[in-house]
Amino acid sequence: MSNIPLVSIIIPTYNRAHIIWETIESIKNQLFENWELILVDDGSFDNTAEVIEHFLIDPRIIYVERPKDRLRGGNAARNYGFEIAKGSYVKWLDSDDLLAAHCLEKQMKLMEQGNYDVVFSRSRFFSTKDKNGDFTWDKYWSRSFPLSEPFKNYLFGKIRFSTADALWKRNFIDDVPFKENLRNSQEWLMLIQQLSKEPKYLIDEEVLVYSRLHGEQMHYNKVLALHYKHQILARFYAISHLSANNKLSYSAFEYLHKNMLLNFIAPLKKGKFKYLVTNLSLLIKSFYIGMNLRSK
Repeated sequence: MSNIPLVSIIIPTYNRAHIIWETIESIKNQLFENWELILVDDGSFDNTAEVIEHFLIDPRIIYVERPKDRLRGGNAARNYGFEIAKGSYVKWLDSDDLLAAHCLEKQMKLMEQGNYDVVFSRSRFFSTKDKNGDFTWDKYWSRSFPLSEPFKNYLFGKIRFSTADALWKRNFIDDVPFKENLRNSQEWLMLIQQLSKEPKYLIDEEVLVYSRLHGEQMHYNKVLALHYKHQILARFYAISHLSANNKLSYSAFEYLHKNMLLNFIAPLKKGKFKYLVTNLSLLIKSFYIGMNLRSK
């Protein structure tokens, strides 16, 4: 397979022993076979290692721990997996989601036909599978799915991508794709930053990623004050990044700053005043960026 490009699939995992086997099986079932799977453990204390050990007979599967000197959390695990990946193409996947058997085959075919920097597919949620392996489907990840202007449409919330929707050309991606200090909106910020670089892209409408609905996901377990803090921080990072790279229009600033303001007010309405000073500082800093933009 030396003449066939290698795809690196990177999965951060934390205490998902009971379901990660199914995610791994969905990768082993890929019709496109020249892949490596990098599983980065973020400090699991269940029997994740024991479950994964069963799969390590396949030399394409690599199991590592997040380095101790890196911040805890999926972002550092994703970045570390990216650092050690050998593929010329890369896909990030969560440890509770599944890929359609022809996902890599189709995305690689499209990628090479058009020499794209990124090919997106579509995601749909599921809650259960019956004994025949049929899914109980729920909503789509994105209600609308325009096939053009991904940066503009993603920024203004007209389309949503899951992290796993994208197959990226590795050399297009920044060296540190994910902000390791963010506790939410990290995938959103990563996509904003990459899409602002105007990649050559294709958006395919077929559902190739199956996102599992269950009560262990981060958005079910958020601490409200911390959640809103990191929503604000991610938007501040986006405004700062786009401004520094001359990609910030005033309408984009207004949209992002309004979102920051809503996330500033939300915890106050619930009587949550922790991080008030920090959040206010970020609002003021971003306001000055907007004022400087308007004066140009």
